[in-house]
Amino acid sequence: KWARKWGVIYVRKGGEKIVSGTVLDAATGLPVAGAQLRFLTGRNKTLSNLSGHFTLVTNLTKKQTLKAYRANYRVAEAVVELKEGEENTCLMKMEREP
Repeated sequence: KWARKWGVIYVRKGGEKIVSGTVLDAATGLPVAGAQLRFLTGRNKTLSNLSGHFTLVTNLTKKQTLKAYRANYRVAEAVVELKEGEENTCLMKMEREP
């Protein structure tokens, strides 16, 4: 109410974007369930379901690094270009630890 009177200006850097995709085992091509996905610079995170699918909501913009974590797997990374009004999809392939 008083923000305009005091001269406060709110800047919105980006609208809500949805990134969806699948996490697969690099060797077998089978889905990886329970992988945690999050952007390096963001706070939001999600888990892949039994079929390896995930959906992550973020307000980040431009190119961001998405990381996937799962026990007995190496951390997987992918660079995602986040664009407003476009479908943001990503395929993550995780390698098992020796």
